[in-house]
Amino acid sequence: EKAITIKEVSLGKKHPLLANGYNNIGLCALELKLNDLASEYFNQALEIGIKVLREDNPLLASIYFNLGTYNQRMG
Repeated sequence: EKAITIKEVSLGKKHPLLANGYNNIGLCALELKLNDLASEYFNQALEIGIKVLREDNPLLASIYFNLGTYNQRMG
């Protein structure tokens, strides 16, 4: 989470690298079965991604993929 704070301060709250950071931490949380935290991070990544990335951006695709994996695991 410290990395997220640094990215927010240095890049701003609507930057693709911040979305990538949220996505990565969400994935780590998912693997650790911290499902609520994973959902929170994936949704934060998606919120930023939708605003700053094109629809065909690979990062946005990765965020959607990870949200899909989360939803599949949650049933």
